[in-house]
Amino acid sequence: MGVSSEIVNLYDTVYALLVMDERLRDSDKRLSARVWSTQLGGVALTKKISAYEFLCMYVDEKTSLYSQESIGRARRKVQEEYPHLRGSKWSERKEEEDRVKSVVSTTK
Repeated sequence: MGVSSEIVNLYDTVYALLVMDERLRDSDKRLSARVWSTQLGGVALTKKISAYEFLCMYVDEKTSLYSQESIGRARRKVQEEYPHLRGSKWSERKEEEDRVKSVVSTTK
Protein backbone atom coordinates (compact mmCIF):
# COMPACT_ATOMS: atom_id res chain seq x y z
CA MET A 1 0.00 0.00 0.00
CA GLY A 2 1.39 3.39 -0.96
CA VAL A 3 1.84 6.26 1.46
CA SER A 4 -0.98 8.34 -0.01
CA SER A 5 -3.46 5.45 0.15
CA GLU A 6 -2.42 4.75 3.77
CA ILE A 7 -3.13 8.38 4.67
CA VAL A 8 -6.55 8.26 3.00
CA ASN A 9 -7.33 4.94 4.71
CA LEU A 10 -6.37 6.36 8.14
CA TYR A 11 -8.40 9.52 7.51
CA ASP A 12 -11.45 7.44 6.54
CA THR A 13 -11.01 5.15 9.55
CA VAL A 14 -10.72 8.08 11.96
CA TYR A 15 -13.74 9.80 10.37
CA ALA A 16 -15.87 6.66 10.75
CA LEU A 17 -14.81 6.13 14.37
CA LEU A 18 -15.53 9.75 15.32
CA VAL A 19 -18.99 9.47 13.77
CA MET A 20 -19.74 6.21 15.60
CA ASP A 21 -18.35 7.03 19.07
CA GLU A 22 -18.42 10.53 20.57
CA ARG A 23 -16.06 9.48 23.40
CA LEU A 24 -13.22 9.27 20.88
CA ARG A 25 -13.53 12.93 19.89
CA ASP A 26 -11.74 14.25 22.99
CA SER A 27 -9.22 11.48 23.56
CA ASP A 28 -6.36 10.60 21.23
CA LYS A 29 -5.52 7.67 23.54
CA ARG A 30 -8.98 6.13 23.16
CA LEU A 31 -9.01 6.86 19.44
CA SER A 32 -5.58 5.30 18.95
CA ALA A 33 -6.62 2.19 20.87
CA ARG A 34 -9.69 1.80 18.65
CA VAL A 35 -7.70 2.33 15.45
CA TRP A 36 -5.12 -0.26 16.52
CA SER A 37 -7.82 -2.70 17.57
CA THR A 38 -9.38 -2.30 14.13
CA GLN A 39 -6.01 -2.81 12.45
CA LEU A 40 -5.40 -5.95 14.50
CA GLY A 41 -8.69 -7.50 13.40
CA GLY A 42 -11.10 -6.45 16.13
CA VAL A 43 -11.42 -6.75 19.89
CA ALA A 44 -11.48 -10.55 20.00
CA LEU A 45 -8.18 -10.85 18.14
CA THR A 46 -6.61 -7.91 19.98
CA LYS A 47 -7.30 -9.63 23.31
CA LYS A 48 -5.23 -12.60 22.17
CA ILE A 49 -1.95 -10.71 21.90
CA SER A 50 0.20 -9.65 24.85
CA ALA A 51 1.28 -6.09 25.52
CA TYR A 52 4.82 -7.15 24.61
CA GLU A 53 3.65 -8.54 21.26
CA PHE A 54 1.77 -5.32 20.56
CA LEU A 55 4.81 -3.18 21.36
CA CYS A 56 6.99 -5.32 19.11
CA MET A 57 4.45 -4.89 16.31
CA TYR A 58 4.22 -1.14 16.97
CA VAL A 59 7.96 -0.50 16.63
CA ASP A 60 8.53 -2.94 13.75
CA GLU A 61 8.90 -0.96 10.52
CA LYS A 62 7.47 -3.90 8.55
CA THR A 63 4.08 -3.80 10.27
CA SER A 64 1.44 -1.32 9.22
CA LEU A 65 0.27 -0.10 12.64
CA TYR A 66 -0.29 3.64 12.51
CA SER A 67 1.67 5.79 14.94
CA GLN A 68 -0.22 7.65 17.62
CA GLU A 69 1.08 10.89 16.11
CA SER A 70 -0.44 10.04 12.71
CA ILE A 71 -3.75 9.12 14.32
CA GLY A 72 -3.84 12.43 16.22
CA ARG A 73 -2.95 14.32 13.06
CA ALA A 74 -5.76 12.58 11.16
CA ARG A 75 -8.21 13.40 13.98
CA ARG A 76 -7.28 17.07 13.87
CA LYS A 77 -7.71 17.16 10.09
CA VAL A 78 -11.10 15.41 10.24
CA GLN A 79 -12.31 17.76 12.99
CA GLU A 80 -11.06 20.79 11.05
CA GLU A 81 -13.08 19.72 8.02
CA TYR A 82 -16.11 18.47 10.00
CA PRO A 83 -16.59 20.79 13.01
CA HIS A 84 -19.61 18.79 14.21
CA LEU A 85 -17.15 15.96 15.02
CA ARG A 86 -15.22 18.09 17.50
CA GLY A 87 -15.35 16.92 21.08
CA SER A 88 -17.15 18.64 23.92
CA LYS A 89 -13.83 19.96 25.28
CA TRP A 90 -12.91 21.71 22.02
CA SER A 91 -14.51 25.05 22.92
CA GLU A 92 -12.85 25.02 26.34
CA ARG A 93 -9.44 24.44 24.73
CA LYS A 94 -10.12 27.14 22.11
CA GLU A 95 -11.06 29.68 24.80
CA GLU A 96 -7.90 28.81 26.76
CA GLU A 97 -5.84 29.13 23.57
CA ASP A 98 -7.26 32.59 22.90
CA ARG A 99 -6.57 33.65 26.51
CA VAL A 100 -2.96 32.45 26.32
CA LYS A 101 -2.44 34.20 22.97
CA SER A 102 -3.65 37.49 24.43
CA VAL A 103 -1.36 37.12 27.47
CA VAL A 104 1.63 36.30 25.26
CA SER A 105 0.95 39.20 22.90
CA THR A 106 0.74 41.69 25.79
CA THR A 107 4.07 40.53 27.23
CA LYS A 108 6.03 41.15 24.01
